[in-house]
Amino acid sequence: MEYGKKIKLLSGVIILLLAIYIIGTVFSAGNINRRRAAQLIFDRPTINRISAIRVDLDAGAGALLMQKENGRWFYTHNGIKYPAAEARIENFIDTISRLAKNQIVGTNPRSWERFDLAEGESRDAFFYDSSNNKLFSLHVGRRGPEGRGEYIRTSLSDEVYLIDSPILRFFIADMDFWSNLRVLPENIDNTTITAVRIRTDNEFEERLAMLNFSMREGDANNNFDWQDASGRTINRNTSNMLLNNIASLVGESFSEDFIIDRNGEIEIETVYGRFIIDIKLLEERNVLFGIRGGGFRYNASFFRIGRILNPVREIIEELN
Repeated sequence: MEYGKKIKLLSGVIILLLAIYIIGTVFSAGNINRRRAAQLIFDRPTINRISAIRVDLDAGAGALLMQKENGRWFYTHNGIKYPAAEARIENFIDTISRLAKNQIVGTNPRSWERFDLAEGESRDAFFYDSSNNKLFSLHVGRRGPEGRGEYIRTSLSDEVYLIDSPILRFFIADMDFWSNLRVLPENIDNTTITAVRIRTDNEFEERLAMLNFSMREGDANNNFDWQDASGRTINRNTSNMLLNNIASLVGESFSEDFIIDRNGEIEIETVYGRFIIDIKLLEERNVLFGIRGGGFRYNASFFRIGRILNPVREIIEELN
């Protein structure tokens, strides 16, 4: 009986010591700090509710409000609604969703000025839900020691964090950074184009020879190749280069100007319909282009059109 009591007592002591060890391990300062460092700044339900973002533009150009409508992102400028770069916005949201409280360097608004986080000094972004209710704001200050990391704060607390993930890159940008400047619909690629016709006038002579060129997809022994208007087979690599360059054409900025006197056009037939891209040559090796009858025109450097026309020259030289 005495022996049994000793066993029970010894077992109780062991359990007590084990409990003390576990509590000490779990609640030690080091473990508390590690768990806090892994804690995300924004919770997932809040991130999932983001449907609008107002972000600072570069060089004091004001702010840009981007809104999600029917699953797509847009912004409005001068009363015109433009498509926004959805992949870039989603990348921005994903980046902030992974921000963690790695290092707290301040817990009082009086410390904000030291990190360029006081009002008027930081770069700011504001996030809203679908009813335009503010969810939170994010403020980015100066870079960390030796240019590593960035100091940030949010509207959710007075704490200042030094983060590793670069986020200032989303703020050092202008409106074009947030714009979707692809000319043709996303579903147009080299596999959906079935015919191409390119025409230019004599204004192109100084930059590129005049062109009157067309090609279509031909079917020879169930092997699809591209042919010119005379039925001559075109080198597949060159034709694919031309088709890819047409399908991926992007502008460098939106333009509110209209194309009145065009100097060229690129007409394509696709499985989704026909599109004509009108081209106007501008001064200083710039161009203005857009889909005929579409809502948007684009400014760009001439090389964006030249990379389409240059393969045409190669095709003509190969055929001759």
